[in-house]
Amino acid sequence: MSEPELTNEPDLETELGQLDPEAPVGIVQHLQMIGSKLVSISNKEPDRGKRSEYYRFVGELLEEISDEIQEMTRNLEKNDLPEKVAALTAEIDENFVGASGKFLDAIEFYYDFIETENPEDIEQATQSITEGVVLLEEADAKARELSSLPSGSIEA
Repeated sequence: MSEPELTNEPDLETELGQLDPEAPVGIVQHLQMIGSKLVSISNKEPDRGKRSEYYRFVGELLEEISDEIQEMTRNLEKNDLPEKVAALTAEIDENFVGASGKFLDAIEFYYDFIETENPEDIEQATQSITEGVVLLEEADAKARELSSLPSGSIEA
């Protein structure tokens, strides 16, 4: 009987322990880490039962992140701002809502991967995350433009 190969790589239990939904990282980073962990589970865990257990854990994390994204989107859509301010921030809000949609798409692709282990689902999730990041970067640029306006030029 051969001994197990020793590696410096953390085991899957340790890797999954790093996916703490309360960790001070953003949604984008969580989604990127989850994609990486899903691939690790698929590639490293030969035991189907154990793999299902890991996927169930990741699925619960995805559900928490999805709920968080949906709550943020609902808060944006409430928009209790004065009309003139809301008009100025409308494009920024649209970008945030669009980014949220892309992140929710990524979560759906991850769920699909959990069901099928099709690597294309990870690729599509990664693409959705990238598109969401672009929308966030555009929103950030628009917010910087607004913040550079003289304070008296934006009246409620």
